[in-house]
Amino acid sequence: MIRIVSHLFLWCISYFILFRVFTIQYQNGASDHIYTLLFHIPILACVYMNQWVISKWFVHRQFLPYTIGVLIILTLCTALHFLVFNHFADILFPGFYFISYYSITEVLQFLVSYLVITSLLTMTSDWFKVKENQLQLEKENRKIQLENLKNQINPHFLFNSLNNISAITTEDPKSTRKHLIKLADSLRYVLYETNEDKVPLQQEIDYVENFIALENLRLEAPHQVSLVLVGDPSPFLIAPLLLLPLIENTYKHSDRKKPEIKIKLSISSNGLLELSSSNKIDLHSVSKEEGIGLTNLEQRLKIIYGEKSTLNLDNRDQYFFADLVIDLNAGY
Repeated sequence: MIRIVSHLFLWCISYFILFRVFTIQYQNGASDHIYTLLFHIPILACVYMNQWVISKWFVHRQFLPYTIGVLIILTLCTALHFLVFNHFADILFPGFYFISYYSITEVLQFLVSYLVITSLLTMTSDWFKVKENQLQLEKENRKIQLENLKNQINPHFLFNSLNNISAITTEDPKSTRKHLIKLADSLRYVLYETNEDKVPLQQEIDYVENFIALENLRLEAPHQVSLVLVGDPSPFLIAPLLLLPLIENTYKHSDRKKPEIKIKLSISSNGLLELSSSNKIDLHSVSKEEGIGLTNLEQRLKIIYGEKSTLNLDNRDQYFFADLVIDLNAGY
C-alpha cells in the first residue's frame, strides 16, 4: 500500500511539473490537461519497463543486457509517443487535433531524464531496504548470540547452589530454608526477569548478593568475604547477568580456607558503574574451563556497550584482580 501511494504521489508531481512546462507561456484549458495525460503514457511505459530490466539484469551486475534493454525501451517508447499523438489521440479525443510538438531528440531527452531520476530513486530505495535488512539480521544475530552466552551462565549457578545447600541440610535445617528462598529468588530472576535487554540495576545487585550468600556456604572462612556497595542503583538499568561472571570467578578460583575475597560496586550519579574484585588464588582450582565465564563477559560487553565499557584483569602475587567499568547510559 505504501508503495502504491508513493508512486501515485510521484506521478502527481510529474503531472503538475509537465503541465506547468506545457502551459507556461499561455492560458491553459482542458486540452492541456488531456495533452499532459497523453504525454505521460510513453513515460509510464518507459519507467516501469526500466524497473523490470533493473531487477532482471542491473541488480545482478549484468550491465550489457541491461544497456541493450534500455536502448530497446527508449526506442519503443519514442515510437509509442508519436503513435499516441498521431493516431490514438484522434480516436480517443476527436475534435482536439492533437499533435506532438517535440522532435524525436526532444522526446528522447524527456524519456532519458525520467529513466535517470526513477533509476536513482529505485536504487536509493533498494539500498535503504538492504541496509534495513542487514540491521535487522545483525540485531537477530546479536540476540541469538547473547542468548547463547546467557545460557552458558545460568546452569552453572544452579548446580553449584544445589550442591552447597545440600551440604548444610543435615547440619543446619533452619538455614537451609533461608538459602532455598534465596536460590528460588535467583532462579526467578534468571528465568523471568532477564528476558529483557535491560533490567533494573537493583535487581541485578540483589541477584549478586544472593549468589554471594549461597557461595559462602562452601567456604571455610566466609568472614573473609567483603562486599561494599556505594551509590544509588535505583535510577539505572543494566544488561542482565553482566556482573555475575566476575563475582563467580572470585569464588571458582579462590582458596576455600583463605579466600580473601573483596568486592566493591560503586554507582555514580551520572550512571558510571565500577565493579572491582580481588581474591586469593587456589593454585589447585585451575581447570580446563578457566576463563570461559570471563571470555563470555568480554563478548557481551563488546556487543552491548562497545567502547563504553572496559574490563581489566590482572594476576599477580597469588591474587587475581578484576576491574569493570560500564557507562550505564550507553548500550542498545
